[in-house]
Amino acid sequence: MKILCLVMMLLLQNLEIDCEVSLNWSEWGNCKATCGHASRSSRCRPNIGTGRNCPNGQYRNQWCRNLPKCPISGGWSDWGQWNECSQNCIQNRTRTCTNPPQQYGGNDCIGNATMFASCNLTACKAL
Repeated sequence: MKILCLVMMLLLQNLEIDCEVSLNWSEWGNCKATCGHASRSSRCRPNIGTGRNCPNGQYRNQWCRNLPKCPISGGWSDWGQWNECSQNCIQNRTRTCTNPPQQYGGNDCIGNATMFASCNLTACKAL
């Protein structure tokens, strides 16, 4: 078929004949990431012989499959309100590691989830 198409092109140069597209693509490149969503590309190389050539530098892309989800490191929420002052003159407030939560092997939040402070010091000195 390709030879026939080439012969027809040579004999009938003034007629447009849509010959079978036979493209020469490079191997697929590596994925551009190791996790999450990524793509890879293949470059079209000029053909020698039959078929229609693609423009030099033309690429095709495809999504990479089966990539693991990317690790997400945990982040702290805002601090909550201070609790009431205790009989020991200490109050606390908390935060959670949920903004975002740690997932897929990411790092846990760094630091303390609870903050303590002295309070009502005048009353405590009287005790």
